[in-house]
Amino acid sequence: MKHQALTRMVAVTGTLLLPGIAHAAAFFAIVTPSTADSVGWQTATTGNASLEFVTGPATPPFGAGSLQFAIGKGLPVKNNVDGGARAVLVTGWAMPLRSLGGLTYSTYVSSQKHCGGSRKADAKAVAITLDVDSDGDGVADDVLIYQPAYNGQVLCDTWQQWNATVGLWYSTNGGVYEAPGRPLAQYLFEHPQAKIVQDAASSKGIALVAGYGHAWRKFEGAADVVTVTSNESSCFCTGDGGMACLPGPQGTYDFEPDLVPPPAP
Repeated sequence: MKHQALTRMVAVTGTLLLPGIAHAAAFFAIVTPSTADSVGWQTATTGNASLEFVTGPATPPFGAGSLQFAIGKGLPVKNNVDGGARAVLVTGWAMPLRSLGGLTYSTYVSSQKHCGGSRKADAKAVAITLDVDSDGDGVADDVLIYQPAYNGQVLCDTWQQWNATVGLWYSTNGGVYEAPGRPLAQYLFEHPQAKIVQDAASSKGIALVAGYGHAWRKFEGAADVVTVTSNESSCFCTGDGGMACLPGPQGTYDFEPDLVPPPAP
């Protein structure tokens, strides 16, 4: 499911890289169920999963709402093993993994079986994933997964912020990167040409994910305030003798339910 987007962007001070080179500023975007495509967010569900922009739960880290994930809510367990939900940020170009300066987000877990205890076997929170071209040939051939439960204690009914840039990531290709995983810095050392693939047509990019496996049965939780920073720019000539530089998918994204328009006078 895709949504059309309306955003509110608050620019921060940009940095001039060289004389005549304009640097695009980071921004703040409010993403709502009727407003997401223009800032690059796509959502999709399979099976018995649902994905909703909601008010709450509790008091989100910013604003009044968040993006809520539920796997098989209200359905028999036997019908609830393959559902999954994802929200993907796609910005249209392959971002070198080395340029990922920061990646943080917040989660909330409502289903009691999926929280409590450090690295508890069935602990889960909304994960964040990267579609990666590991060898620089332009084709996505790996998915790196950051699961909060492998990076700390997942608390019940509590908003928690995670700094995925310095945490453990595991790979769908397995090998030495089986769960709980290893730091991104080590992956980059072994795959120096790795890029984060950003492709709207195939819905690849930086994604918030829940489900797609038995361990997620009856999961209910939320995510909010995803912040991505890039320390490397893509530059191009403007045609007037200057050069413009655009960063990777850089900004802070706050998920909110649709604003209710005021009543007609």
